[in-house]
Amino acid sequence: MSIDSKKQINIMTSCDEYYFEYLFNQVINASKTQENYVNFFFLYSRVAKKKIVKLIEFCKNLENLSFFPIEVTENISDYNALAQHGGVTANSNQLFPFEIYFQLNAYEYLPEWVDRILVIHAGDIMFVNDVSDYYFSDFNDKLVTLELTNYLISDDRTSVNTDLYKVEDREYFINKHQGKGAYFNSGVVLLNVSKQRENNRGLTYYLDILETMKKIIHTKSGVSLFIGDQSFYSVAYLGEVNVFNGISETKRNHRRNNYSHYSYKKDLSYGYRGTKPISIFHFDGLYKPWLFSKSILNKVKKNRLDVSYEKGYHKFAPAVLNEYFMDFWEYDSFSPYHEEHLYNAKINEKIWSDFYLPLMNSYVKEKE
Repeated sequence: MSIDSKKQINIMTSCDEYYFEYLFNQVINASKTQENYVNFFFLYSRVAKKKIVKLIEFCKNLENLSFFPIEVTENISDYNALAQHGGVTANSNQLFPFEIYFQLNAYEYLPEWVDRILVIHAGDIMFVNDVSDYYFSDFNDKLVTLELTNYLISDDRTSVNTDLYKVEDREYFINKHQGKGAYFNSGVVLLNVSKQRENNRGLTYYLDILETMKKIIHTKSGVSLFIGDQSFYSVAYLGEVNVFNGISETKRNHRRNNYSHYSYKKDLSYGYRGTKPISIFHFDGLYKPWLFSKSILNKVKKNRLDVSYEKGYHKFAPAVLNEYFMDFWEYDSFSPYHEEHLYNAKINEKIWSDFYLPLMNSYVKEKE
């Protein structure tokens, strides 16, 4: 297969069956928003073959996109070990499925012609505009390129800590943050696959890091070793991170290629909103777009709540970022799961009517 990397972009995601049905939205979204041809890779382990075939057939009708499913059958117990230490839900399920760690040794699964790939979370990442400027940017010989969160911004919020640490600082970093420090959101990561092949570390290298964390982090029995996949990646990629557009003492990084409710809060703080286009939107956290029907979204869309937002910013995401939630449903309308999604969202309407809308109104009245 002949690939012209100058005219094509590679995108990768991985998940179990819970998020699988939302991949239909993502392939539609990618095919409609990107100026370059898209090679969409899906690494999976726990998805039924008939569902994979359904997505393969679906993608055949999409313009500007080819779909590449890759089954992962090795090292499952090792991936599972990583996921188990990354937190559990109230009913003891893993906070994130083990498939989210497939990127650690993605080079072992991807074709040789893939030299770089945009790794995204399954389901809750949506492309808003073309990502060429980000995708084709220089890695500067680093393993990943990404946008930072505010963890490197000083406590007085006036300057940026430009010290990103080095590989040899790993044990110091682990000891300092005790598995809770994360300087980037892992929903969007541009991975240097060529660098991965050059390093040829395999999964063992990262399992050794996990063992180091076990020795250093002080946890009680049954308590998670680290908080979610990004806390582990922040340790695993330490010293190997290239910051997109660099770090500046005067310009904050607003995650235009991984925008979320958190980015919006920063925009309010710095009076920055609307000055730069967003390329990728991340439905970060608990408030996923498929949980809100268009009826509920229509009821809250005129309530911008910019002032009240600072108090309960996560909860207000469907209101203040309403247009992105509505866009989700536009792409979903092409999905074979659309009617099922509409039905499930309809069931949730009473919950949001009884809880979400009164909560939002109480914040507004309190402010007034």
